[in-house]
Amino acid sequence: MTAAELLQDENTFTTCILALLIDKYEVEFLTWDPITVNLQIAEDFGIEPDEALLDKINAGSCLFTSNLFQISLPVFLNVCNVLNLGVATSEMFLPADLDDVYWGITESKLLLGDVDEETPFSHDVGRYVGLLLSQEGVYEVPPLLSFAEIDEKQMGNMADNLTEQDPVMYKAFWTRQQDSKDQFEEVNQQKLHTLLLQLRELPLKQLNMDWINKNLAKLDVRMRTTAT
Repeated sequence: MTAAELLQDENTFTTCILALLIDKYEVEFLTWDPITVNLQIAEDFGIEPDEALLDKINAGSCLFTSNLFQISLPVFLNVCNVLNLGVATSEMFLPADLDDVYWGITESKLLLGDVDEETPFSHDVGRYVGLLLSQEGVYEVPPLLSFAEIDEKQMGNMADNLTEQDPVMYKAFWTRQQDSKDQFEEVNQQKLHTLLLQLRELPLKQLNMDWINKNLAKLDVRMRTTAT
């Protein structure tokens, strides 16, 4: 696919959109205003950027130029939705589900490294993600979502009650915790595999093929291990 086709494809990941545009304009484009970005893409790629493309550019730019992803719940939700190939909104609150959050954190770490090292995720973000986990019946926080805040007292009471009532149910409860984490991890690995394959095919002037192939090989091993 050409760069123009990739920019217009709704299934192109934000990471790949940024790679194409940084390859063309260098990192300065991340600080351009939206009108300039729109006009420049139209002129250089011969396309009229649609809302989905502009959402991905805005989400990626937000990650690189501010810490709002970590501290503002509405921004966090919007960015997670967009990274997971969803939509953004001008509304104050657009719910993101656990799948959106799982992938949003995964891709943000791919782009930035550990995004919460310098600026920890806010209490609002942590409580929201904790609520999502609770709604899914997941009370043992996965390492990827270590910032999530779950009511430890409620969790302790639940574990105690399960132990007192039925040891078999207690074991089944913790088995379900692991199964839920494994399921989300498996979906994430598949998405990351797709992203890396997509990245490998980008028509870029500079492309670290060794890094991509090394990570694809690691993922292949992990996915085969998970499947067995």
